[in-house]
Amino acid sequence: MTTDAVLDKVLSLSHAAVGGHLLSDADSLAAGIGATGWSRSIDGGHWHCPDESSWSLLSSDHAPNLAVFLTDEDAATVFTAGQELARRLDEFEGLTRHGADPGWPTWPLGDPRWAEWNGLGPDWVMWIGGPARISLNVSPAYQPGRYRSPPHLHFQIERLDTPSEGLPVDHERARRILRSGSPIARWYLAAENDLPQDVINALQRDDDTAVVAAVESGEKFRTMHAAAQEHMRRQEDLP
Repeated sequence: MTTDAVLDKVLSLSHAAVGGHLLSDADSLAAGIGATGWSRSIDGGHWHCPDESSWSLLSSDHAPNLAVFLTDEDAATVFTAGQELARRLDEFEGLTRHGADPGWPTWPLGDPRWAEWNGLGPDWVMWIGGPARISLNVSPAYQPGRYRSPPHLHFQIERLDTPSEGLPVDHERARRILRSGSPIARWYLAAENDLPQDVINALQRDDDTAVVAAVESGEKFRTMHAAAQEHMRRQEDLP
């Protein structure tokens, strides 16, 4: 599969978000992602692109949103893919540019500005259309501390009516999904970092093996989240 073919998948998701029901609920989100050729991974909300391991997709249903990533050690590959995707989105009827223009979508690859580019700060290209907000950025390799981030493209689709920081944790919502949600909704629920123990226990006994696998896989993330929350609480308690 070529980069162009994956970009076609991303554009199809954009069309479904702007003019369809992609962002309506968990089932619509998963159906739309699957219809464009992505395959479900074990972790809840995670998808992979068959035959193209450098591309991945992460989605959540609270509220419905998704992010697509291209990771490649060749920064030029990432920048070129980002520019081509930006060009196609600019030509997409129903989408309009929103916010400041960072300029990078039209820079030649040999432009000296790339040498100073870090992909941080107000460097996103954004569009709005229908109920959706679409954002795109590209970043070179970056290592602020111990961990190195390779060159990558980050594309995301969100609902316009959702705060940028996302929706607050809602344990009663989690229990409602357990009682009446679809297997797909429970698969998404299993990926959430902040779940009460009774919900985790029920997901571990779920009839759907994909849900069980997702909640077991998510244990490491819940442990890290709980440790981070405890650290923050201790910092707040310091005099």
